[in-house]
Amino acid sequence: SYGFIEGDRVVITEGPLVGFEAQIKKLDRHKRLAYVGVSLLGRTKLIKVGAEIVRKTNS
Repeated sequence: SYGFIEGDRVVITEGPLVGFEAQIKKLDRHKRLAYVGVSLLGRTKLIKVGAEIVRKTNS
């Protein structure tokens, strides 16, 4: 997935994470990973997925 950071908000522009911005709990820009909160069997688990943040804006 590809996206950018706008202020304190993550915006995904393409890939399978489009529309799941609210479920992203943590970003590791150096390792290009996003940690997404997913509900499985009544529990919330953090799942690691690849995410490339291509730019950061201050707006």
